[in-house]
Amino acid sequence: MRKKIWTKAAAILTAALVLTGCGGSPASTTAAANATDAPAGTTAAPQTETGKPSSGTTELNMWSVWTGSGGEAIQKMADEFNASQSEYKVNVTYSGSYAETLAKFQASSAGSRPDMVMVSTESAALFFDNPDYYTPIAKYAEEDSYDMSGIFNNLKASYTDTEGNWQCLPLGNTVVGFFYNNEVLQKAGVDPASLNSYEEIEAACQKLADAGVQYPFVLVQNSIYYTFPLTAEGIDYVDNNNGKDGCPTKCLLDEEPAATATAKYFQFIKNLSSKNQLAPYDLDAADTRQMFVNGDAAIMMATCSGLNAIGELAQWNLDFGFHVAPTISKGVENKGQCTGGGVLFIANNGDENKDRGSWEFMKTMMEPENTAAFAMATGYLPINQQGADTAEYQKFVEEKFPTAKDAMAAQMATGEDVYNAILPMFSDFHQIVMDYMAKVVNEPEYTADQATADMAADINECIELYNLSK
Repeated sequence: MRKKIWTKAAAILTAALVLTGCGGSPASTTAAANATDAPAGTTAAPQTETGKPSSGTTELNMWSVWTGSGGEAIQKMADEFNASQSEYKVNVTYSGSYAETLAKFQASSAGSRPDMVMVSTESAALFFDNPDYYTPIAKYAEEDSYDMSGIFNNLKASYTDTEGNWQCLPLGNTVVGFFYNNEVLQKAGVDPASLNSYEEIEAACQKLADAGVQYPFVLVQNSIYYTFPLTAEGIDYVDNNNGKDGCPTKCLLDEEPAATATAKYFQFIKNLSSKNQLAPYDLDAADTRQMFVNGDAAIMMATCSGLNAIGELAQWNLDFGFHVAPTISKGVENKGQCTGGGVLFIANNGDENKDRGSWEFMKTMMEPENTAAFAMATGYLPINQQGADTAEYQKFVEEKFPTAKDAMAAQMATGEDVYNAILPMFSDFHQIVMDYMAKVVNEPEYTADQATADMAADINECIELYNLSK
């Protein structure tokens, strides 16, 4: 029987889910409002009583969260796939933001679902906890002896089960970290390569403030800037193997080592805020990017998929780079970079032929030229080494994104035991973390230790209520 999520989670889902899901914003609010529901070229062919078009071609409907250049890249792949064979035809339909798409999918029955659906990395956990939602792609990869070993290690860690079976297709590949204005850092005597922990970033912010930088650090409102550094230290923050062995039953933020690391993170925020070295916390992404491009902010937490937005805003006339997620504590080994972004699932409609056709299209999407083209169109990284090695992407890296090499190297060096927690109740978890981040910034008397204890209690309640609702 289809499982239900906690009522509170459903109520705040569209407001709380990140763009980035963690992992980058595929469409702005304005773009989403102006997008059409059916892009040009997606009109369905006349149907027969069997459900197939009169031509004998099987229609495959894909819900996409992308507009703009990302949407164009997706449509181009569909057009090329459709032209390459006559058995299947992929129709791409814009379905809204990640949050809107997930809400629509959950409200639909098996007979009215699309054949493929895009969801954020974080929302993938809800699918994993509801296996009736989707058909794992491992079935078809195994049947075809399809080699997926070239996909970056951190993607495999997040999107395979405990036996290494792929569940969905990684589509948007991003890592959390920060952009830095190289010219501003150099003038203050700060080496970006030394900023490997929040402790080291805090020391650098003092140098930047002494050099006259208005806002040394920009902390964007997103829980991933807390969870990814935890993961980089190898710290689980929920039980059941960070959720991979089954739905979490409790959080670990009131236990060691997560409790100390969390308190250190909150203290880092408080310290910068008390010294006026933190940009206003309520600014939106557009405002923070403008500050960064203007040189008023030196270090800005972000996902690497923000590259194109910053580059285009600066007309690609800015010396800036990207550093992968730091650890919280100085001197701690960075064990790797878990992934953000988005994925593509084969929706479970009970139609073997459509499942097979969806997989055939996914193979087209994994072709090196296509993974590279999507990465260049969106600011994401390619999902596999073959895409990263294409001449087109190598030129893009050389001219616009030199530090992409560092991000991809970090991904490949990441072990398969490094991944963000698998949280079916992520939207609530995310909102709770953001609420406490804001409270730490806005209430000077509220201590980091108290925030850690209170947040752990709220997250445990969230997990308990989710499990009671199943």
